[in-house]
Amino acid sequence: FVLLFPAFLQTSPTPFEIFMQFCAHLFCFLFIWTEIIISGINFPKSHVWFLVLVCALYPVNNYEWTKAWGKPVYDVMDWKSSMSLVYVGAATVASIGGYFVGSLQYSLKKNKKRIEARNLNHEILTGFF
Repeated sequence: FVLLFPAFLQTSPTPFEIFMQFCAHLFCFLFIWTEIIISGINFPKSHVWFLVLVCALYPVNNYEWTKAWGKPVYDVMDWKSSMSLVYVGAATVASIGGYFVGSLQYSLKKNKKRIEARNLNHEILTGFF
């Protein structure tokens, strides 16, 4: 998007630029979830701790990067106001919430397979006797 919209390199983004940054992330979200639905990626609940670790370390990395280079990674997260923490909190809730939606999908699919296997076993046993 920086090549398409060089105005992203400005220090004070316009509402349109903020909207376009949001859309760029929204497209990533849609592509990732399409991939997950098509390929049937598993989301065991026990793996959420890795996501929690990433969600804890990313804001530290973002803050340090912003302070070291003097320019924020995202224009709206300049770490000069409390809104930066609001964005981090919203992203963390969205990430972990999305993981649990995937985990629920995985759990439902796993239970469906278990029920189908039980029904198949029942059909085999009842047909045998």
